[in-house]
Amino acid sequence: MLAPQYIVVVLLLLVGAVTGGWTGVGWAMWAILFAAVLPLMLVKIGIRRGKWADRHVSRRTQRMRVMPVVIALVAAGLTSMAVLGAPHDMVLLVVVMVVTLLVLTAITSVWKISVHTTVMTGAVTQTAYALGAWWALGAVLVPLVAWSRVALRAHTRAQTVAGAIVGFVIAAGCWALG
Repeated sequence: MLAPQYIVVVLLLLVGAVTGGWTGVGWAMWAILFAAVLPLMLVKIGIRRGKWADRHVSRRTQRMRVMPVVIALVAAGLTSMAVLGAPHDMVLLVVVMVVTLLVLTAITSVWKISVHTTVMTGAVTQTAYALGAWWALGAVLVPLVAWSRVALRAHTRAQTVAGAIVGFVIAAGCWALG
């Protein structure tokens, strides 16, 4: 339920709807196509063809083949949004996604950081910036995601803590500059 693609969908729809009404929802749907739907299709096709083991692409070496394609997809969505005149906040949400993917790819080349925790923390941070400080209360979900990743033996505590730090720093940094 709190997998990165679902978090991205909720983040985009929530910010789009609150800041731009139906137009914002339309931009959110466009971003979701590039940031969630197409990457999920890529993963599902890869699983069917035996290229990766599971929907989380748990093996670090397999992630290194998936992540550059996902970066390209999200960057294509970002470029189209900028060219077509998407609202600033919607563009900034996707900028954070591209930057986060680039940083996660660099880290993943040497260590398996928790993408789940990174995305959850980044989403909470972005929601607070875009919609107001009260939305920071969503941070209560971060330890739950981290705990679940450790309990499922998908990550160590250090990998989830690092993910939370990376997610916050990138989101806060981009929004502060944006």
